[in-house]
Amino acid sequence: KAETIRIIKETLALELEELLKKSSKIINRLNKELRIICKECSSELLPKKPPLLLSGYI
Repeated sequence: KAETIRIIKETLALELEELLKKSSKIINRLNKELRIICKECSSELLPKKPPLLLSGYI
């Protein structure tokens, strides 16, 4: 019984490690995408100097 529990613990630890690696890759990819989107928004969509109408809101 103790051997079975040890094997289960090791298996779960390995699976958890794999999940952490995968989630870390996903988070890094999302961060990269967000940086690209933010860069595009700030350079293309927003004017360099906000119009007078918008200046009170920014």
